[in-house]
Amino acid sequence: MALPFLPEADIGPVFERLSRQATTAQLQTIMQYISRTWIHNSLWPTSSWSIFNQSILTNNDIEDWHNRINKRAAEQEKFQLEKRLVSTQSQLEEASNIKDEFKTQKESLQKKLDKTEDDLQQCRLKNEKVSASSQSAALAGSLDSRNKRIQELQEQVHRLNEQLSELARLKNEAIIHAEEANSREMQLKYREKRLEQEHGLLTRQINILQHQLEQRTEETVKQRQEHSSIILGLQTDLNHKLEEVR
Repeated sequence: MALPFLPEADIGPVFERLSRQATTAQLQTIMQYISRTWIHNSLWPTSSWSIFNQSILTNNDIEDWHNRINKRAAEQEKFQLEKRLVSTQSQLEEASNIKDEFKTQKESLQKKLDKTEDDLQQCRLKNEKVSASSQSAALAGSLDSRNKRIQELQEQVHRLNEQLSELARLKNEAIIHAEEANSREMQLKYREKRLEQEHGLLTRQINILQHQLEQRTEETVKQRQEHSSIILGLQTDLNHKLEEVR
């Protein structure tokens, strides 16, 4: 747009004249946006963006700086998400290894339990064959000891089952965290794409407005020249008439 090239005092009146000439709904919407954001906004007064008689005419360096900052922030957020994903995968692998280890221990304890039950069965068979009371008492004591050992092994198996359940829960939480990290990454990519589309749309609208303003400015200059020529001709005719009257 050509408004920044005008003196600060002329920006408001020229914009009001252009606003009255906006006949379509799209142009009226854009003119309202420019009025709120640039003309009647205390944050960006016309004195801050008027480049009349200034050597630097664009803000491309500021926009480039903002784009670099936004890109760096997006890369940092993406790096944090990837870091969390790697950490979650590492925890998941560690939990899987611990689960395998507990599973191995459980199988070993189960084998010992089976062996103990076999020994107990053999003791029972021997107890049936042995008739002596002393041997029966000794076998009874051995059976009690075996029963206690079996009970201890069963408690160990129960604790291992609880630990396996806890590991399964941790694994599910790790999977959920990984899915959340992937979702955040997809949302970030979608937001970047949407911002690029909005930036392109605003750039095209600004180019259209700038082209229309240039056309209006050229038409205004031509009209002023025509009016000046008409006024000059009327002034010349008036001078002739005055001379004739004299």
